[in-house]
Amino acid sequence: MRLALLFALTLSAAPAFAAEPDIVITGDRRALERDKLAGNSATLSAEQLENIGAQHPTEALNRLPGVDFHRGSGVETLPAIRSPVLTGGQGAGSILVLQDGVPIRAPGFANINEEFEAPFDFASRLEVTRGPGSALYGSNAVHGLINVLTPEAGQGNADDPRISLGASYGSFGRAEGQAVVKFGVAHATPVVCPPDWYSSGAEADCYVERTHTRGLLGVSANHESGWRSDAGLDRQSVLAKLSIDKNYWTFAPSLYAMNLNQETAGFVEGPQAYKNTTLSRQNANPEAFRDEKLIRGQAEISRRIGPGKLMIIPFARWIDADLLQHFLPSKALENSSQKGAGFEAAYYYDPSPRLSWIFGVDLDRTQGTLREFQSIPTQPGNYVQGLHYDYVVDATALAAYTILHNVETTVFMIGLGISVATAVRVGHAAGAGERAEARTAGIAGI
Repeated sequence: MRLALLFALTLSAAPAFAAEPDIVITGDRRALERDKLAGNSATLSAEQLENIGAQHPTEALNRLPGVDFHRGSGVETLPAIRSPVLTGGQGAGSILVLQDGVPIRAPGFANINEEFEAPFDFASRLEVTRGPGSALYGSNAVHGLINVLTPEAGQGNADDPRISLGASYGSFGRAEGQAVVKFGVAHATPVVCPPDWYSSGAEADCYVERTHTRGLLGVSANHESGWRSDAGLDRQSVLAKLSIDKNYWTFAPSLYAMNLNQETAGFVEGPQAYKNTTLSRQNANPEAFRDEKLIRGQAEISRRIGPGKLMIIPFARWIDADLLQHFLPSKALENSSQKGAGFEAAYYYDPSPRLSWIFGVDLDRTQGTLREFQSIPTQPGNYVQGLHYDYVVDATALAAYTILHNVETTVFMIGLGISVATAVRVGHAAGAGERAEARTAGIAGI
């Protein structure tokens, strides 16, 4: 039995939702009407997401065709998009997750549970592309893509902000609260009028420096006691966005931060143990946990240049995560982190209403670290007590591509990518107190 209480309050003279055209962004890295898109995509609008009221991303994603995510303990999932349900290394890198078109993790640094790192709490739209997307988005997109689109910054002016408050309470201690504020300011800066402005009727030319600034600030907090004992979680997130239109340029920076503290439940063991109601509510690994902090920032800079549109998105990300691996005999503690930055740049040229040509360059520079330590005695299967891994990986991915397609069919696609990775590894599979010889490896590919 599921009990839930939900209320939401919006302070605004405008309606909560407006009719949306059938637009897809993920398939072409820009807003494009679905009938002009070559690809296999599905979407959930803001109104649909509100009606679903999902307390976990799987509850929304699984409503789309070809998507089958299996929920684990807390925020954890096993993904599937037009594929088998993937586990371990199969899932990491098989499905690319994006926030507003930018990957939330670098190529080669994926996590099978990374969906929880996306801002689903603030999602105004979900887009899923079924099938390979590596030609346009690079690595980590073997089976498909999930693009979590956040709300646009506010409209109106500073004297008429739009405030939304929401809260929910459900069974198993589920509780959520959210507040979102939107605002907008528009102004024109006077300049020197031309000598004949009055006689020419060009009075508006005296105010050619026009700026429109819109903003959004959202905070969200979630708590869940869990189905099983010692399996609760707390999650807090913040989203801040600006959009500044000045003459012909648009500058739209955004910042997202999240903190997760999760107590993880282990597997229920024994023949048909899941049928035992009492046993199914117990937690065989009350010591297990998953903690993570992250900060991501990006900025869309765009304007029309000549017959097309130029779009540049610089980005940066930082992640720090701790995980007790209760699912392995070692019960080892894994500490990992990554920090990186890069940009996506593309020029969109539409020579006709049915023909589109894209030229793009992507750069991603990331450093990742991982340390794994087993505190319990040595276990069968070569799970040695002590330090397992302690290494740093520096990786650079650079790719250039061009795509020409008409409304229904891709005419041709040319992609060129260069990646370089250098790893320094210390203490690989070493016993307690031992240090293996440091090794350096380099990989380059096209």
